Amino acid sequence: MFRLVIQKIIKDICILKHPITSGESVLSFHFNFFQAYLTRKFLINFYSYKILGFYKPFMSGYIDNREITYDIVTNEVNIVDQESEIIKYPIEYYRKRNRVFFERAIDEKTDSIQRITGKQLFMIKEIKRILVKNKTNYKVVLSPLYEQVRFNPSGLLFLRNEFGNNLYNFSGKTQKSQIESSSPNFQKNIFFKG
Repeated sequence: MFRLVIQKIIKDICILKHPITSGESVLSFHFNFFQAYLTRKFLINFYSYKILGFYKPFMSGYIDNREITYDIVTNEVNIVDQESEIIKYPIEYYRKRNRVFFERAIDEKTDSIQRITGKQLFMIKEIKRILVKNKTNYKVVLSPLYEQVRFNPSGLLFLRNEFGNNLYNFSGKTQKSQIESSSPNFQKNIFFKG
């Protein structure tokens, strides 16, 4: 399956957040993507692919040639050839990507920025209200990051007050993240695989 890759076109476009969570204007958010679409290099590669109907090496960086599947229930994205490479050649996979899987700090870091503010507070309370209303058996998981940064203490306190024993905090350095990430088979979503 093919997907468009526009992150090279506009610096930092891959970290754009949806206006509902960022507070940015909807128009500005969509304009970033429209602006990326209108760049000459992207248009050439995109329409070359559309006209030819197949991938050519010159399209690299604009058209993604990987096989990608989507789980319609969980919305999980699976990059099939990448997962296969991790399983077959784990050491080579991580060696080729040593700029992505950089050496991490020895000391544990804590996020100094309170990321749960205004709209996020409202959304979290609304999520909790819906879960309780529907008598849902749920778990809230703070996932580990490759950087092993611990969740902001005031944000964590808010989440603990809101979700109580249903909150599982795996942020920062944990025994499991230390063991798993030192392995050549480390995958950032290892905690969620069966």
